[in-house]
Amino acid sequence: MRGNVGARSWLKWLLAVTVAFSPALPRLCAQMVMRPQSGIAPAPAHPKGWWPREGSPPRSAYTGPTVCAECHRTIYEEWKTSQMAHAIKPAAESKFLIAHPNMVLKRGRYIYKIELRQGQALYSVTDGQRTLSAPLVWAFGDGVVGQAFVFFFHGAYEEAEAAFYPNLDRLAVVAGVNRAPPPSLVEAFGIPSDAVGARECVSCHTTAVVSGGQFRISSVILGVTCEACHGPGARHVAAMQAVQRGAPFEGSFILNPAKLAAPDLESFCGACHRSTELVVRERLHGLDTVHYEPYRLEMSECWIMSQKITCITCHDPHKPLASNLTAYDAACLSCHSHSEAGFSGEVCPVATRDCVTCHMPKCHLPLSPFSMSDHFIRIVRSGDPCGSLHPF
Repeated sequence: MRGNVGARSWLKWLLAVTVAFSPALPRLCAQMVMRPQSGIAPAPAHPKGWWPREGSPPRSAYTGPTVCAECHRTIYEEWKTSQMAHAIKPAAESKFLIAHPNMVLKRGRYIYKIELRQGQALYSVTDGQRTLSAPLVWAFGDGVVGQAFVFFFHGAYEEAEAAFYPNLDRLAVVAGVNRAPPPSLVEAFGIPSDAVGARECVSCHTTAVVSGGQFRISSVILGVTCEACHGPGARHVAAMQAVQRGAPFEGSFILNPAKLAAPDLESFCGACHRSTELVVRERLHGLDTVHYEPYRLEMSECWIMSQKITCITCHDPHKPLASNLTAYDAACLSCHSHSEAGFSGEVCPVATRDCVTCHMPKCHLPLSPFSMSDHFIRIVRSGDPCGSLHPF
């Protein structure tokens, strides 16, 4: 259970990227270059031409975000400040580790330390007799709920069992892992990830790490960049440059996910943010599904009745996540309002603002030190496992 939960549930929760290759990347690649993995067949081209994490186009098909910025400067500048643009970075560049260069966590007889020294983030765990240590390689997530760390140990990726949580302003046991101390120092140190697990986690926080059907750290573009969602851009750039030179328009050769039908768009976002299909496959229930946002949304009457509400109804992936809850009111009131002609749904009798505080309550996730907004939109009644700010 520890390995499955750690590899699947934490590293894929935290989204987004840094814009360009880091100066630390050569050292990072030296530790993490992967040969093509046996048992991982190259993915066939998706019927829609592009799909997140699909990975069949060659690396040469990608241009990088700075090329996109030449024509889409405003969107690019907004994206640079987003969580999507900072989903992963070299651990030594973590803003939390820079602010807290010497952190300690006590867990039973184990003492965990993360220290910044000479440009490296060093991770160690001791039981008082023996100590295991390794340099942290990557920090996953921009810290909306937390930041997890990955290191390379004995030929495999491992997830550190200590993670940083801004709501605590300190280290705590990584989400998804039992709070009780494990029986051995090796188990306390990290959670190993197999080749498939590493590929799944890294491909959701980066761009082009899977190309030509193979997992290659040496080809990575750090962050969830334009091409992570819109597809490889080289052909699009060439086509648009040709049009500027007077050639006839023959197609954009790029995907705009906003034009997908609502069910397809939810599946598209669910490739990383967890889809209904994944919930069914993993046989999950209850609060264990709260961080599977597309699935929770599809449980909502808003989704069932409208078949048009999607992730991008409320969230612009090019911009930072809105922290002011009133920012989401417009989406709710676009349907749940007396001014909406022909709408047969109910108008809230309690309030006309801060809708999400009642209808998308914060749920405390099992085996974690934080809560997340539940995307199962509903009237929260007495006995709801997430509780309610107002009785209905």
